[in-house]
Amino acid sequence: IYNTESDAMNNGEISRFITQIEVEGVHNVDKNILISKTPIKYKSENLYIKTKNVQKRLKSLFKNGISASMLCLYSLDKIKFFENYILGVQEKKIEETIASSTLGNIIHDALELLYVDLIGKNLNMKLLVKLKTKINECVEEAALQYVRKRSIQKGKNVIIIETAKNYVSKVIDIDINHINKGNSLKIIDIEKEFKTELVNRNQKYTMRGKIEKNRTIRTAGMINTAGACLSSFSSKEIFGFMFS
Repeated sequence: IYNTESDAMNNGEISRFITQIEVEGVHNVDKNILISKTPIKYKSENLYIKTKNVQKRLKSLFKNGISASMLCLYSLDKIKFFENYILGVQEKKIEETIASSTLGNIIHDALELLYVDLIGKNLNMKLLVKLKTKINECVEEAALQYVRKRSIQKGKNVIIIETAKNYVSKVIDIDINHINKGNSLKIIDIEKEFKTELVNRNQKYTMRGKIEKNRTIRTAGMINTAGACLSSFSSKEIFGFMFS
């Protein structure tokens, strides 16, 4: 008796003794293959009906303001959107391997840790060079919110953490380049919430979000206020999101 499955426990191949018996042909050999019965599991798709209570909850969401992340989740996974924002069920999990979406969160949190003490200050080369020395510490501190400490230095996470450090370093390099060009740079705020309204068919929809690392750059004869807005959506897309 031997197991023919290559990836199973106690697997192997037919022994030389059995092969010899077959070749000599002295004995009649009966071969039987035993296959275990594997139960078939049919995956059923979750289905949620848009009842009046669901529509009421959607209208309440729009009244308070819809963020870009909510719209993205709806477009990618409607079931998860329903569970998170309609039912209010949100799971918090610690990842073994850092997901691509989590990488963005780590970069965001690390930059916040680096720049939070500089709010309201004019940046200079000395301050920015000092930030460079804190990149490793802040990225690893930010990563611990999403990954166990023992997993940070394992497998793909090593590459992902180094990628996060590289992105954070490039953001600081952008500010260094502004200083090298003779511009003055002042951090107004790390995160600033904003709201705006979009109108479609005489219906107003509130959009909300956060402007990351809002700053003022003073160049020759002019002042630019720079910030990174999360995303933008047309009123047609939002209207379809609510009533489709």
